[in-house]
Amino acid sequence: MSYNYHEAAVNAVCFYEHGRKFVSTSDDRKMLCWDYGYNPPTRYIQETYMSSMPALKLHPSGDYILCSALNNQIAVYKCMDTVVHHPRKRFNGHKVGGFALQPTCSPDGEFVGCGDCEGNLWFWSWKTCKVLNKMPGHVGAVACVDWHPVESSYVASSGWDGVIKLWDLCVCFKYSNSSTNNLQNRHTIDRYLPIADADGLPSTVDDIFFAVS
Repeated sequence: MSYNYHEAAVNAVCFYEHGRKFVSTSDDRKMLCWDYGYNPPTRYIQETYMSSMPALKLHPSGDYILCSALNNQIAVYKCMDTVVHHPRKRFNGHKVGGFALQPTCSPDGEFVGCGDCEGNLWFWSWKTCKVLNKMPGHVGAVACVDWHPVESSYVASSGWDGVIKLWDLCVCFKYSNSSTNNLQNRHTIDRYLPIADADGLPSTVDDIFFAVS
């Protein structure tokens, strides 16, 4: 079955609601919402502020979709009932440079990660959208970053330099009792260590840990 309502090349597809529904994004700067097995889209999303979003990631909660956009930000859409833009939640600071940079989330949903076109890895707090750390990782654009599904301190990255790296992120939980700090649990990523390298072409999210092992 084909879904053919986009007007340009389709860049990404993301399933939600246990595979019963999905969204697609395209170079036409539209997001279309679909019911699996039903051809006409159930919803068109096209706004003047939208740019092309060539990479998508479902949040571990299943209630949000992270969209890596070409306007140097990761936009967030709610998908709890109807897919709508979340205007107060976005992650920025990194440079996309026209690349399809795959975002990722930690298994508990507390952190967001993504690469940039300059070879850096970026990490944000999901709750506050603040940058927690930026660290050099590759020569050239970082195509993909993905969290280990079990070992929450491990993150893998692949770049256009043809290298896959496995990182050990020491995630520290700092507790503050100060009355001026409302964050009782402040997550910071303090240090990092590449513990494995593998030569090869940039990998997909599904293959990245298999390639490293």
